[in-house]
Amino acid sequence: RIAGFKPAISELHESEFKGLDAGVLELGDPAARQKQGFLVSHDDKKLYLLAGDPIDASRSVAELKSEKRAEMEKLVAGMPVRGNPSGKVIVVEYSDFQCPYCRQAYLNVGTMLKSNPEVRFYYLNFPLSSIHPWALPAAIHSVCAARQGADNFWRLHDGLFEHQQEITATNLHQKSLELIQPQGKFDAAAFTACSTDPKTADYQSAAAQVKTSS
Repeated sequence: RIAGFKPAISELHESEFKGLDAGVLELGDPAARQKQGFLVSHDDKKLYLLAGDPIDASRSVAELKSEKRAEMEKLVAGMPVRGNPSGKVIVVEYSDFQCPYCRQAYLNVGTMLKSNPEVRFYYLNFPLSSIHPWALPAAIHSVCAARQGADNFWRLHDGLFEHQQEITATNLHQKSLELIQPQGKFDAAAFTACSTDPKTADYQSAAAQVKTSS
């Protein structure tokens, strides 16, 4: 058992599928709960984990693709983009700034974008805060940086991964300022309030944005 995951299962209810009940498994601390939907047979003998929402098989592939693309466009609206801003191939990465495997993925994404000019790339936060103590604060920092321009976001994004081993929960904010400030227009005071002061509306909305993407 991993400390801090605090698993909980929502109350089961009748699903739209005959013979199956539906529920949600939640893991992690209250600040960033991770949710996994599932279906279970009435006799509790068969369990089906859901990778996403059930698909209406009565609809055409074209309809489903169009709907999913619209959902994806809504999800990434306003987020900084890398690669081809008008590229028809959309790649969305859900990632954690403190995760060592995510750091490797960051390096691979750079290679992928160089060799695929048709790709439009977005980064969305998925911090595993129960095992990575500065992942959630880093995610909030990244949202606050993005609100001051895409260049600020990508400088922080790249820097957090490149200097991952040097960063701690204690020095995260100072390191973030160092990674962003040397270039471009940047309001350090506004960034500090947004990324570190839970009493401000900017912080609360940034935290809510991270929770939505997670």
